[in-house]
Amino acid sequence: MKPLLSIMRFNQLLGSIAKMKHYPTVISLCKRMDSLAGVIKPDVFTLNIMINCFCHLGRVDFGFSVFGKILKLGLEPNTVTVTTLIKGLCVHSQIAKAVKFFDEIVDKGFQPNFFTYGTIINGLCKTGNTSAAIRLLRKMEDEGSYAPGIVEYNTIIDGLCKDMLMTEASELFLEMIGKGIPPDVVSYSCLIQGVCDLGQWKEAIRLLNEMVDRNITPDVQTFSILVDALCKEGMAAEAQGVVELMIQRGEEPNVVTYSSLIDGYCLQGRMDEALKVLDFMVARDCAPNVVIYSILINGYCKSKKVDEAVSFFQEMTYKGVIPDTVTYNTLINGLCLAGRLERVQELLLEMKTYGHLPDIVTYSTLLDGFCKSQRLEEAMALLQVIEESKLNPNIVTYNSLIDGFCKAGKLKSARELFCSLSTKRIQPNVWTYNIMINGLCKEGLLGEADELSKEMEESGLSPDGCTYNTIVQGLLQNNEILRAMDYLRQMVERGFSADASTVAMLLHLSNDGLDQSFLEMIHKEGETEKLRMAMVCRRIPVVSSLNGIIHCSPLLYFVSPLDFFEFHSQSSASTQLVWRQTPTLNQFDNYVRDRCKSGFSNLDDALTLFSQMLQMKPLLSIMRFNQLLGSIAKMKHYPTVISLCKRIDSLAGVIKPNVFTLNITINCFCHMGRVDFGFSVFGKILKLGLEPNTVTVTTLIKGLCVHHQIAKAVKFFDEIVDKGFQPNLFTYGTIINGLCKTGNTSAAIRLLRKMEEEGCCAPGIVEYNTIIDGLCKDMLMTEASELFLEMIGKGIPPDVVSYSCLIQGACDLGQWKEAIRLLNEMVDRNITPDVQTFSILVDALCKEGMAAEAQGVVELMIQRGEEPNVVTYSSLIDGYCLQGRMDEALKVLDFMVARDCAPDVVIYSILINGYCKSKKVDEAISFFQEMPYKGVIPDTVTYNTLINGLCLAGRLERVQELLLEMKTYGHLPDIVTYNTLLDGFCKSQLLEEAMALLQVIEESKLNPNIMTYNILIDGFCKAGKLKAARELFCSLSTKRIQPNVWTYNIMINGLCKEGLLGEADELYKEMEESGLSPDGCTYNTIVQGLLQNNEIFRAMDYLRQMVERGFSADASTVAMLLHLSNDELDQSILEMIHKFV
Repeated sequence: MKPLLSIMRFNQLLGSIAKMKHYPTVISLCKRMDSLAGVIKPDVFTLNIMINCFCHLGRVDFGFSVFGKILKLGLEPNTVTVTTLIKGLCVHSQIAKAVKFFDEIVDKGFQPNFFTYGTIINGLCKTGNTSAAIRLLRKMEDEGSYAPGIVEYNTIIDGLCKDMLMTEASELFLEMIGKGIPPDVVSYSCLIQGVCDLGQWKEAIRLLNEMVDRNITPDVQTFSILVDALCKEGMAAEAQGVVELMIQRGEEPNVVTYSSLIDGYCLQGRMDEALKVLDFMVARDCAPNVVIYSILINGYCKSKKVDEAVSFFQEMTYKGVIPDTVTYNTLINGLCLAGRLERVQELLLEMKTYGHLPDIVTYSTLLDGFCKSQRLEEAMALLQVIEESKLNPNIVTYNSLIDGFCKAGKLKSARELFCSLSTKRIQPNVWTYNIMINGLCKEGLLGEADELSKEMEESGLSPDGCTYNTIVQGLLQNNEILRAMDYLRQMVERGFSADASTVAMLLHLSNDGLDQSFLEMIHKEGETEKLRMAMVCRRIPVVSSLNGIIHCSPLLYFVSPLDFFEFHSQSSASTQLVWRQTPTLNQFDNYVRDRCKSGFSNLDDALTLFSQMLQMKPLLSIMRFNQLLGSIAKMKHYPTVISLCKRIDSLAGVIKPNVFTLNITINCFCHMGRVDFGFSVFGKILKLGLEPNTVTVTTLIKGLCVHHQIAKAVKFFDEIVDKGFQPNLFTYGTIINGLCKTGNTSAAIRLLRKMEEEGCCAPGIVEYNTIIDGLCKDMLMTEASELFLEMIGKGIPPDVVSYSCLIQGACDLGQWKEAIRLLNEMVDRNITPDVQTFSILVDALCKEGMAAEAQGVVELMIQRGEEPNVVTYSSLIDGYCLQGRMDEALKVLDFMVARDCAPDVVIYSILINGYCKSKKVDEAISFFQEMPYKGVIPDTVTYNTLINGLCLAGRLERVQELLLEMKTYGHLPDIVTYNTLLDGFCKSQLLEEAMALLQVIEESKLNPNIMTYNILIDGFCKAGKLKAARELFCSLSTKRIQPNVWTYNIMINGLCKEGLLGEADELYKEMEESGLSPDGCTYNTIVQGLLQNNEIFRAMDYLRQMVERGFSADASTVAMLLHLSNDELDQSILEMIHKFV
């Protein structure tokens, strides 16, 4: 359009495209407008749209670049500009940057509006920074330009409730009402959720009644909160009452409401009631989803009604609901418990067929089922499958099988599997030893059991109550009474308890005609003191002889068989038991201390102890609670620790958490990836008047660094140091490591200088090595060398890591002389190069095509007594394969095997790729087939490599066999696999098979990309099926897939070959309009098409454009031009041709 329309119309169009979420397209169009700067100029609204698109794409940094452009152009940023950037930062969890930016622009005179304040408050609350949100609320009130409204108050109330700060939330709620802002349904829903989380039912009901009195109608979210909370407390009937109430009030329950209620009934085993809810929800046009079906299947399995579970599972597909991995695992567990293992194996195959790879939970469940059914051969076969997979079987997996062998009386097999753990680099745990000790005791091999218990302690594992009970029972069964008593003493001294079986055996023995010395041992007061605490928190019947009637009352006490009872053997027919006493607070305190030191074999034991500690009056000190929380955190049960900390919080009037408690909470939040919640706890430390210590700060900094929030980590570090905090060496090391890993080596160096200047924590070898490595990775070898020399000058001797970093850096830059000099220098310093140092050299040489020189390095390292590892050999083999020297690669393979270094899947994949590239596919297949016999399992990369080789060789039948085999062994094909096969079909003109495969890809979860469609469109064009190619091309927009330059080139080429030059020309224009710039291939294709159709003048026009844009004619275009120049053409045309030839 000449002249162009106003910028306002362009902005309207860009805004419309942005609403369709085609953000990259908008950015491309904005850049196109930039190129027309002399004709039309973007305004602040144009650039705001661009900022919004960058923020939606997660590139807020590019959004700030556009913000800089606004300032550079002399335009005035408006509230939309600022609010969009703040929202972008908040959405991508960069709240600290958002706050900093907000403060900076306000200081510079910017006047935020209502929406700007709301955005930053929401961001602060979502990251647990409610105190900062409250400060901002007060600032709004003080300045008076924008009085906070219901949205701001609700946001902060919700944040306080989520932080369990109900008192503060209630106070803010009342303050809001006092300022004339009436609460709404959101206000009350937030408060109700908060009190329900704390189990304050009366308060929840009061709030519900209050909101009704205020004529505020509870919505589906309000009612769902109540339903879920009641169900979790085992009050499903009451929850159903809430559902009925909400329907009466005209509020329709949604799928979340119904799933909570169904789960509540399932947890109680009331499946009929759960089904009634299901029928009811369907009758009300609310379709059940995969979560609801999984809940019902689990409920039936727990109720031992597996047929009903299977029936529901089969019904899912007919109802249009696709089972997920959780659904499969739930049903597999139920079938295993019911002993229906054949059905499990069918289900496993079905699971793989539908693209759900079994995980370690699936396999462990099936393994346990095999063992319980005494099908140990199948269990061993399954173990092999697990070991060959990438699932990393753990000690739990092996424990199940060892236990199965022991229970089947196959102690030899159990022993062999136990002994093999060290070769598998798997550390036995307490449970493993307990299983083996139990097996040995049952076979009467008490000596071996005793030796194994000693071995257990020598390996650093402390025996638990199960260990002692197992040995004691074995000894008593074999009449080894004195040895049994010795173990009993040890058990009690270590704070463990006798179980019911041990107690029963002791009671039975006390009635037998035993030697008087043994009976005295049982009754002896000194022995009873040693056996105190032998039964901890166990329900023991209190038995008394009253008028010939025995009364049993299950009382919960800290008891032991020899602690609370005296034995009065008046006759063999009657035994009277008399109460003694409960443990003292000091005894229980010691028990908790020792138990936490020795660790827990499972979470249940730890939780039982926590419950016992809460029942003790008075409570133990917070230090003991901290020890228990620390032990559970070491077991990586982070959510459990956080839950227990909240429980301690609820006892604020009795026991108060200290800074160590809160440090443990912070650590757990950081491990869970919720560093923002960790900072909320940090705020709580300050609020409680506690003093954060170096552990607090270092934990938070490490959490930020681990989760790639290095800018936040640095800012936090600077802030606390400015406030007088004294970091230690570990704090500095943590932040330096984080800076270097994110490429911020200059900042790391500044921090190093700060350490030196302050003198409190002198940097050591670790800090210097970290920065040297960072500089080398940034290719800043001069700076790395200078720092290296500086370190030596300060009396810190370099180590093998220092030199390895420098050698890696020199190799990456191809500075071979420097690399050799460094290697010689480290040897002169008596620093022995390790396998990592030599492997760096080998890999670098191979990448430069110097495989022979790399082999020389391998020989040198062997001469120096350093054995190459599998990484070294894989680099060398790859070096020879890249040169096509397969015989040399095989020699290296034989050499490494001769030196007892087993080739892994990576090496086999390299060799297979080498043979395929050398067009020796049969040799590649031979190596592939050899892998299982060598104990190496092919992975997805191996399969993809061979599939590619077979496709290039046109052997598609073998590819399809390989694809089936791949699925059978649990390796799901990825998009690379399918694209490779699709390309093979197209090149072999098997287009029907290609289309069928495309359907498989589209129906899978693999998300076919533009490459997938390009392959097929190209196949149709080359087969002369332009109509099919055009249809597929036009379908891309409906599939929300953006064509790229290659897509357009394929279509333009197809159109030109068919002589449809007008369509090709239109497609060329469409390509440019969509923001894609034509490349050399585009121009050469169009020019050749025009020349073939004798459109010489138009061809010349495209040639001019091609040259102006910096592209050149290819060989085919040149040949056609030279041919034309020999024809009898008009002189003007000949002159034009000679310009381009």
